[in-house]
Amino acid sequence: MQDAPQIKPAAGAADAVADPLPVDTHAHLHAGVGDDALLQAAAANFTRHLPRDVPADAPRRGVLCLTESAGVRRFDALAARDDAVVSPSGLGVVLRVNSGRSRHPFRLGLLAGRQVITRERIEVLALGVGGDPLPDGKPAVETLDVVLGLGGLPVLPYGVGKWRGARGRLVTGLISSSRFHPLAVGDIAGRPTLGPRPAQLDLAAARGLPLLLGTDPLRLPGDHAVAGRFGNLVDLPPDLPDWPARLVRLLGEAGPVPHRFGDHLPLRHALGRQVRLRLHRGKPEHSGKRGGA
Repeated sequence: MQDAPQIKPAAGAADAVADPLPVDTHAHLHAGVGDDALLQAAAANFTRHLPRDVPADAPRRGVLCLTESAGVRRFDALAARDDAVVSPSGLGVVLRVNSGRSRHPFRLGLLAGRQVITRERIEVLALGVGGDPLPDGKPAVETLDVVLGLGGLPVLPYGVGKWRGARGRLVTGLISSSRFHPLAVGDIAGRPTLGPRPAQLDLAAARGLPLLLGTDPLRLPGDHAVAGRFGNLVDLPPDLPDWPARLVRLLGEAGPVPHRFGDHLPLRHALGRQVRLRLHRGKPEHSGKRGGA
């Protein structure tokens, strides 16, 4: 996939833009995974995808868009840490994480967001929405309307086996509708790439909808290690107080051919994760579908 032209900062933004900001637009903190484990994995993965000509002692930064399920409030706990720098809106947090690859701590941003399971059992991400205002079980159309009403960016993320049959037709209808604006579709690192792309991704591209990329860590032991290895690159000036709102706007303008970093997981790895996920279901620590295929 070719890179799209870089997004230019809005008028009034800082004159100088640092290297493009890597953003993993679909991240989860599952029960049993320590905060520091995921944050350090993300910082290390982001660092691997920085331009090679960046000096070793230059500041490094990246953003995880947390997409938390109903009842989960890990973002709030991270925002309460002593080392957290919280944006005035309360929708963004910056933490200093030691990635082990630089003399400077990695500046890891966290954007508040929710993941909702609709009545029809499709997933909707709400980027830039804090708290817990989005209950599961509402119709997809109503859910998208609520996300837009809250000022968030609604995303229809791909899920393995979930864009087929009746659910696939529903996703196609939502993408085809002119009712929802902005609306984005999401691709995930674990999508098996053998065979044709899902038709909905091609339809979204034809309609000019943004394509947002993310890792979507599964509820599996050790799977948090994928965080930060696949996503969008966004030209966002550093140190903006309103960076969460600016980031949400830029992601909503990313277009169907985004400036990106990383790639899908190797096919063997992607299929192995799905097998492990199905074997993992039903275990006591696995309570239902939350975050992941």
